[in-house]
Amino acid sequence: MKKILTFLLVAIIVVFGAFLLWVNIFPEQVLKRMANSERDKAGLELFETVVNGMRVKYLAGGKGEILLLIHGFGANKDNWTRVSKFLTPHFKVIALDLIGFGESDRPKDAGYSIMDQMERVRAFADKLNLKKIHLGGSSMGGHISATFAAIHPKYIKSLWLLDPGGVYSSEKSEMYRLIQKGQHPLIVKDAESFNKLMEFVFYKKPYIPSSVVEVLAKEAIRNKPLNEVVFKAIMDKPVELDKILVGSDIKTLVVWGKNDRVIHYSGANILKNIMKNTKVTIFENTGHLPMIEKPEETAKDFLKFHKIN
Repeated sequence: MKKILTFLLVAIIVVFGAFLLWVNIFPEQVLKRMANSERDKAGLELFETVVNGMRVKYLAGGKGEILLLIHGFGANKDNWTRVSKFLTPHFKVIALDLIGFGESDRPKDAGYSIMDQMERVRAFADKLNLKKIHLGGSSMGGHISATFAAIHPKYIKSLWLLDPGGVYSSEKSEMYRLIQKGQHPLIVKDAESFNKLMEFVFYKKPYIPSSVVEVLAKEAIRNKPLNEVVFKAIMDKPVELDKILVGSDIKTLVVWGKNDRVIHYSGANILKNIMKNTKVTIFENTGHLPMIEKPEETAKDFLKFHKIN
């Protein structure tokens, strides 16, 4: 028995050592495997279409009514894979990469205002013949989704807003104060600022192998010039949700992390007060991305909102 236990221990050490070696030598492959694994668990597959002459990549899977999901600034479609695992048994989930992000086309001279991106989402919905959809968005994606609902309500069956931007009358967040001082925690310029970004958006930063973090940091640094263009476009052409959603009767679930340092959670009750059919959920000990930090709880909250057990 002692020899068997020793053999098993050695085998575990060898396998773990091989895994660490693989992670450090081939971090890009590890990152790809991690993404594919999350997609497989969620029942999502990768697809591509062309909208207004530009390639759009998206994930889709599941069954039921359409739930179209829009990611935030500096993010991509895979922000939704963890939460989608709990949603695809009940909804046909579609998560796209906005133009300028992820694997979709990234022309620097395209318009990147909230209105520009909103109309691209509408064109994407038309291309896929999506009608009467449940529309969800995180951060900038929430800003885009709410704008879509305000301007094109005929498409919308319900709205799901997770820590959305665009509520200009809310309390000023830590990010807002930093930007006023000439700092921008969402724009990555080096490895150190990427690590700070991760700490900034999460209440409890998820574990990611350091070699994989380096790959993610390099990608974020490469995206810096276009991200600066995108952020400037959003700020130069503001769309104020606290004005365009007044009186909206669209069925809406607003979710916010109470520890969000990017956008202050006071925006949740502002939206509840100006809209006629809105429920608010505030998650304790949660940052800017509840669908990543608390995927199961976030999904259960959404399903309960739709009276799905």
